[in-house]
Amino acid sequence: MRAVLSIAKYTIKEHVRSRIYMVVLIFGLILLLAGIIFSSLAMEQRQRVLVNLGFASVEFLALLIMLLSASHLILEEMESRTLYLILSRPVHRLHYIGGRFLGMVASVALAVLIMGSMNLLFLMLFGVPWHTQYIFSLFFSLLKVILAGSMGLFFSIVSSSPVTAISFTGVVWILGHFSTELEYLIQKAGNLISKNIMLLFY
Repeated sequence: MRAVLSIAKYTIKEHVRSRIYMVVLIFGLILLLAGIIFSSLAMEQRQRVLVNLGFASVEFLALLIMLLSASHLILEEMESRTLYLILSRPVHRLHYIGGRFLGMVASVALAVLIMGSMNLLFLMLFGVPWHTQYIFSLFFSLLKVILAGSMGLFFSIVSSSPVTAISFTGVVWILGHFSTELEYLIQKAGNLISKNIMLLFY
């Protein structure tokens, strides 16, 4: 367990110091500010646009950080051969992957906390009433991103290609978001087509 926590701490430091992490956070701030500008165009639905764009931006950028991290996390160490130096010590492979994954989740959770706090601050500044549902929304968005990250890490280990890992994870993410539409197609389609769609749905 100590090895897992040590690897997780190292992963968090590695992420926080990386340029990609900082660029995505700055881009997140720009997106949140852009949401304020777009919301001013929708006078009657301004609060709704602010909330939807804000949470969509936070979730999308958290997903971006998670996918980039998951696809490159272990593959870069395999290419630079530093992974073999770590595994030559008394560190089990599952402990190494678990520590890497925990560190990745913690760094993405930190990004969600920062961007979510900025989003909630903007909402309060523009008079949007406070609801505890905002916190639950951020939490469940983070759970979705963690699930996508676990799939991305799995695909990166199996495929040994960052592009393939991101592509497969993106496809599963999109299918997950359109699962209700697939259910509707199953109900409306013919018997043979509905069976194929049901297979895709599951």
